Amino acid sequence: MSPLGRMLRELRTFRGTTQYRLWHNGQVCKLRGVLNDEFDPEERRIAIEDNESQGIREASTVWRRETGRWVMLPRRGAGAACIHREGFAGTGGYDFWVTVPEELRTAETRLRAMVNMYKLAGKRYAINYK
Repeated sequence: MSPLGRMLRELRTFRGTTQYRLWHNGQVCKLRGVLNDEFDPEERRIAIEDNESQGIREASTVWRRETGRWVMLPRRGAGAACIHREGFAGTGGYDFWVTVPEELRTAETRLRAMVNMYKLAGKRYAINYK
């Protein structure tokens, strides 16, 4: 009987995991919930920021070699091109950012795997640490 009991426990665990995965998808609220459930269940500090939803917080200056002068560029989501930690957004950048507390930097591989599992296929993202 003990092998059957073990198999039943494994089946119930698998069923619960599968149901959880089916109930969550690539929507921002669902993805944020999944990441917070897994990595930060007490404080729930992980946030998903959409590229288009960000306003102009401040501008950055960039030296343009071609023109030989400084150019002002708005930060993410404010226009056609914006600066981000991992490059320029809007010119081939990201569709959304996952903002994560600095303490979770060691779990980046697992975090990327979770985001890749739940995000929509054509969406690009970057992970910010605050």
